[in-house]
Amino acid sequence: VSENGRDLNTLALEESELVSDVEFATTNLQSARLAADNSRRESQRQLKFVVVLSQPQLPVAPDQNWRWQAFLASIGIVVVAWGVGGFLLNAMRKS
Repeated sequence: VSENGRDLNTLALEESELVSDVEFATTNLQSARLAADNSRRESQRQLKFVVVLSQPQLPVAPDQNWRWQAFLASIGIVVVAWGVGGFLLNAMRKS
């Protein structure tokens, strides 16, 4: 006990409790900031998804090119088959 009636051991114990309380509060503050930041990022990611769903890009007009492409592809297949078939028939006749 000091001359003023204060116990130095009690003061040292109180000081260590206060230091540990400050460290605990600092750790909790960092955790809360990290959680808030993660929550903000997740909400921004979900907002982008909602914006994409709420404003879909629809085609202006139906695409009719597939009919011409299929027609030309079938003509190409017939021409190639005719050429290969004719080549094989000529090869078989000559041998």
